[in-house]
Amino acid sequence: MSKFTPAYHGALKMEDTSKFKFTPASNAGHPGPLGIQKGDKKFTPSIRGMEGRSHLNHDGYSLTWWKDNSFFKHDAMLVSAYYGMKMAWNFREKYRIPRKDFVFVADSGGFQALTQGVREEPINILKWQERNADIGFMLDIPPLDPVSLGPVNDFDFFKKCADQSHRNCDIMTRNRENEEFKFYGVLQGSKEKELDYWYKGLEEFDLDGMSLSHKPPNDPMQIALLGAYAKSKGIKNIHVLLGTGFETTPIIIYESRYFDFLTFDSSSYGVGAQLMKYNIPNSKNAIHFGRKYDGKTKELPCNCPVCSVITIEDLQKGGSVPGALMSLHNLYIYIQRVEYLKTIEDAEEFMTYAKQTHSKKTIRALEFLRHFEEHGFEAAYRRYFRKGRKLSEAFR
Repeated sequence: MSKFTPAYHGALKMEDTSKFKFTPASNAGHPGPLGIQKGDKKFTPSIRGMEGRSHLNHDGYSLTWWKDNSFFKHDAMLVSAYYGMKMAWNFREKYRIPRKDFVFVADSGGFQALTQGVREEPINILKWQERNADIGFMLDIPPLDPVSLGPVNDFDFFKKCADQSHRNCDIMTRNRENEEFKFYGVLQGSKEKELDYWYKGLEEFDLDGMSLSHKPPNDPMQIALLGAYAKSKGIKNIHVLLGTGFETTPIIIYESRYFDFLTFDSSSYGVGAQLMKYNIPNSKNAIHFGRKYDGKTKELPCNCPVCSVITIEDLQKGGSVPGALMSLHNLYIYIQRVEYLKTIEDAEEFMTYAKQTHSKKTIRALEFLRHFEEHGFEAAYRRYFRKGRKLSEAFR
């Protein structure tokens, strides 16, 4: 199963919530404490920014996706501990986030610590995670340039980040107290050499799953690489960090067949509030409201649970409500796309769909995964990633 967990960056009940949802974990294919079945998927929207709007309403509808009076309901979310700890120690209760039939994923905030230049003790992060979340991640040190936030082509620097991350994982695993809480490692690396070094340092710990941090986040090949690597190591439950996007989502959905439970998150739906961007259903295009709005659109081109209630004028008013409405619309549209991709179970049909609608890089990522399925990780990596491979291999 797969679950999309919106990042915390509404009252129609979503259909078929037992299958592919945007977060949670299971125990080797058996229903876990969250009732997740083998092959489950969850999308966990990132909730940053929602904390300032969770008390707002529009015509009696809550501008959230987890309350009884929301426009529609979605049963998962992701929160970075970096922001969550600032908001409330009892975050889940404060924002009335359900504990039953809901998945709360807590990132450790390692990326935010890098970009904001702050440091939080691993034990404090763990205790906040155990207090609020169903799944939490170790505090990792991203091997990135703190200025450009891009990868650093320096293996010694990479190893230093890995070694510190391993120490953090050791501290956190030794101080676990909540037996119901699922604790994941974090896997970094964009080459086999890097992945091997990072993963070897995590093998000794008793982890419930692994969070995959691919760089760059919009690269289908990197998502495919880390997914195949995790499968080759026998990992059962994974989370794909910042794994959404038109070209990357099909790769996540396809490789979910490798795992007992897969979750993934995105804050991209939040462009509604951040950029006043309204995504058009079944399209890569969008309408830009705010200062960029050209006034040509007279009616909303959508009949989702949000758009069936509001008018285009509602999206042009001042305050926080228009952006929140757009974000919820974008979230619903994304969930529907994921639901569609879940219906394409046959590998050949999935490839046919990708060739009709996606880029060459997405198609190549699927080809890599198919080669991995048939020949194993080493052969697939050698053919699709390793430089200097035999010319004959490139044309097979």
